[in-house]
Amino acid sequence: MSLIYLDAGQAPDPHAVNLLGALGIGLADLQTAAMTDATKLDVSAVAALTTLLDRPGLTLRQLSQVLGITHSGAVRLADRLATRGLLERGTSADARQAPVTLTPTGRRAARTALHARRDALQTLLGRLPAAQRASFADALATVLGGMPDNEMHARHVCRLCEHAVCRGPSCPVGAAAHGCPARAEPTVTPPT
Repeated sequence: MSLIYLDAGQAPDPHAVNLLGALGIGLADLQTAAMTDATKLDVSAVAALTTLLDRPGLTLRQLSQVLGITHSGAVRLADRLATRGLLERGTSADARQAPVTLTPTGRRAARTALHARRDALQTLLGRLPAAQRASFADALATVLGGMPDNEMHARHVCRLCEHAVCRGPSCPVGAAAHGCPARAEPTVTPPT
């Protein structure tokens, strides 16, 4: 990952760097708490549900890569989610290649988690004066566009995202991973 500097050759203000770090931790805590409280699942389970909501049919190997856990950890996670009726494993001649999909209950749980995340983050964003929100969103897109090293890293960064709101070239993380510039205006698909 490379650092993005505001002016070529000029290092960012150490105070701004510190604020950004604190914001990252605070946002991670806020959305994790909202999503896990709403679903009564741990963050790995929530991330699996939100990932599979957007990408049904991933294999456990692919899911483990997106979540940043071992393959055996993904197997155990899938077993837990299947036991709760949230996930189903497909069949394949090679069990490692079997697709994993959400059940209707799993899809509802994923949507519940995403709605809780959106509500928590909207409340926080609502503290910004309306006149600052657009420039804040632009700054976020610039910084996020510098994060992913590749497509899998982009999927990992966005594992808790509401993909129906930020997709394709409107997603600065995904656009950077695919090497294309992000559009300023997102393509909004209504949540189902």
